[in-house]
Amino acid sequence: MLLAVLAAVVALSSEPPATQGVPPVDPPVRTRPDWTRVPTFDDIADFYPRRAWALGVEGRVVLECRMAVIGRLKDCHVLQETPLEAGFGEAALMLAPLIEGRPGTIDGAPIVDQLVRLPLQFRLPGGALPGLEGSLRCHGVLSAHLALSPDDARLAQAASLAGERAGLLMADQGQGEDSQQQRLAAARAAAPRPRRAGATRDPCFLAFLQ
Repeated sequence: MLLAVLAAVVALSSEPPATQGVPPVDPPVRTRPDWTRVPTFDDIADFYPRRAWALGVEGRVVLECRMAVIGRLKDCHVLQETPLEAGFGEAALMLAPLIEGRPGTIDGAPIVDQLVRLPLQFRLPGGALPGLEGSLRCHGVLSAHLALSPDDARLAQAASLAGERAGLLMADQGQGEDSQQQRLAAARAAAPRPRRAGATRDPCFLAFLQ
């Protein structure tokens, strides 16, 4: 009887058996990618689709890429593009080599070829573009500056872009090619001649100079 009581006491006071299997492990510590270089205002202006700029259209693109351990993007493709067929997707792909970062990590080790998504906004550098009369004036002003510095490729492009926008707006009004060329020529003739190229704060430079 005494042995039975002692056995019962031992059974009640003993600890439960240890849990079988592998002990619990802390979840891995993860970090997200960190962007160290993104496109600048000037970078986006350099690759802005010309016709979209002339039309005053802005856009948004989401790229999906792989990030190498050294932080460069590769295997990029356009995941989203708004508006479609305006050239923003192609422009974003040309900007991708300018983007760098640090890949995410797992327990301190960088993730190899991590899949990342990167949104890019295309905003008109000078804000909303002028209407027809303003674009004609800008074409004249920029052409006058170009006459003083005919080898300036950026001025040449800006004058052409302002003329292209004016032409698109005139076409929307039903004006023919001859009428468009006459008005563009009149805008160039009416523009005041600057003392030296680029020596101005005229908003036409901000609106059209790439």
